[in-house]
Amino acid sequence: MKSNWDVKGVALNDYNRLNTERLGTFSQLDVRVDKVWYFKKSSLNLYMDIQNFLNKEYLGAPTLIAAQDASGNLMTDPNATVPSYKSDYLVNSTGFLQPSIGVILDF
Repeated sequence: MKSNWDVKGVALNDYNRLNTERLGTFSQLDVRVDKVWYFKKSSLNLYMDIQNFLNKEYLGAPTLIAAQDASGNLMTDPNATVPSYKSDYLVNSTGFLQPSIGVILDF
């Protein structure tokens, strides 16, 4: 019997825990500065955009993966009654300062 990980390469969701936990709140401030020059038949727009200006970090939903040993092989659960893999959670930390600049030419 093959496990779901062998067939699809992904874990199954545990729907018994649906809506039992909530993620924490987060705040984010995005700032954008534009300068536009208008010409007879065109316009030029230069901008600088900074996402997450306050550089706040927050935790998203963790991702469930199959645990691997040091050589990269999937680890099986010896106590399981059916063949299954040990699982592990990846922390989903996000929220970093992301600046960008751009040019828009309309004609």
